[in-house]
Amino acid sequence: MQVVSHLDIPQPARAWLQHSGSLSQQYTRVTGLSMQISLRAEGMSLPFEQECAVLKVGVDEKLWVRRTHLGTNTRMFSYARVVVSEKAFAQHERRWRELGTQLLGDAFLYTVAGLRRSPFTLYQVIPSDALHQEAWVALSQPHEPTEPLWARQSILYLEDAPVLLTEVFLPPFLDYSV
Repeated sequence: MQVVSHLDIPQPARAWLQHSGSLSQQYTRVTGLSMQISLRAEGMSLPFEQECAVLKVGVDEKLWVRRTHLGTNTRMFSYARVVVSEKAFAQHERRWRELGTQLLGDAFLYTVAGLRRSPFTLYQVIPSDALHQEAWVALSQPHEPTEPLWARQSILYLEDAPVLLTEVFLPPFLDYSV
């Protein structure tokens, strides 16, 4: 992943990446389609090196990792990767384990008192990056990806315990303006 300035990102991608509200609600508003979460995997796993650096944990430390796609029955619009620090997982273990296909915002962003969110860091994710490969799976494309994807990352602080949220925007989202 390569950090980029918002000025380097073309519209409408820039508007989507800087949108601070609920992505699922925004997708529903602009597409007229009902959005749903597709849970790809969740459980204890090794985070990517970049995620370890952001969370300030060792590369051999297993954390709770949740991978989801957001879209409709026929189109996926975004991919989310959530890496939960040991402290945040311990504080809300039952909630994390029972999250299922519930939206992260519904479970935490709008219900946990005192939750804070860092500003977004914007990225261009190249096809050789593992994050790009994980996100691309939802598109069920017969060919290898050649185009970079746009992503944003922020840290959610649950009672001062960090949760890293990375959202990768898939090509169908570019069909719609915020």
